[in-house]
Amino acid sequence: MITQKTIDQLFKEQKGNCPICGRALYKFHVHHAVFTRDIRFQKWLDMAENLQLICPFCHINHGKLSNFYARKKAWKAKIELGYNMKKWLESIPMIIKERF
Repeated sequence: MITQKTIDQLFKEQKGNCPICGRALYKFHVHHAVFTRDIRFQKWLDMAENLQLICPFCHINHGKLSNFYARKKAWKAKIELGYNMKKWLESIPMIIKERF
């Protein structure tokens, strides 16, 4: 479950802007870099490492945001913010990694 604390953290890190287009986030959607509807994996996929707040206009192009290059760009930004993406990735069950 994505908490308000996580949303507030993401908003602060992104300086209130969409990381895709740079618009101010008056309204936003929470976007998962990796997503599955299988609730067994919600614990890992709802962590800040896997999330971005994006504007509704950019979320329309969801398919373009979920490819390998978009994930790489999102995770690179997380590394620059000090996230330990290697540790997060190693904690994820293999069945989720097969969806990457």
